[in-house]
Amino acid sequence: MSSAPLSPARTILCGGLAVGVLDILKPILFSLYRGGSPIRMLQGIASGAIGRSSFEGGLPTAALGLGFHFFIAFSVFTTYYLVSRKLPFLVRFALILGPLYGVAVDFFMQFVVFPLSGIGSVKHPVPVLIDGILTHIICVGLPTGLVIYEAARRDAAAAPSSSKPLNTTHEASASPPPLPPRSLSRQALKEHAFLFPRDIEPGSM
Repeated sequence: MSSAPLSPARTILCGGLAVGVLDILKPILFSLYRGGSPIRMLQGIASGAIGRSSFEGGLPTAALGLGFHFFIAFSVFTTYYLVSRKLPFLVRFALILGPLYGVAVDFFMQFVVFPLSGIGSVKHPVPVLIDGILTHIICVGLPTGLVIYEAARRDAAAAPSSSKPLNTTHEASASPPPLPPRSLSRQALKEHAFLFPRDIEPGSM
């Protein structure tokens, strides 16, 4: 696996796609399992913007619903990513806070977005509420946390090391110079004493 750092744009691209694909895959499979139509499910997403007429629009309104879905997915991931740039603990604990963020997104969609959209308020029986929470934990919060964490790990791996190499030259230069042999001439001793006055024994000159 490549460990090259992810730019902000690539991080948002990877995160938005991961959230969008996983979050739409679950309702598509569930719709097929129940004998329904994924096209109608996507039209249901579009109905939040254009109303009930979306169910009569065929593939164009289904494509519109898919576009709305990925717009929301990218908005959800980008929001966490941008806030995490200001609050580092969102990166440090992304694998924990990401799933909790998914729960918050589910509540926001159910109790704020839907009532204000063309879908309107919907009933929340306990099984449906639990299904929505688990779906947003696994398909929204977890991929958000994983991509944020992986991007931070790659940035840390690519950062230059802060450790400094041992300065052996400095250590070598710190050792005292050798004492002059006693056989040196008086003139040589005087020159050495001028350069290294502490190394000359008293009375040697």
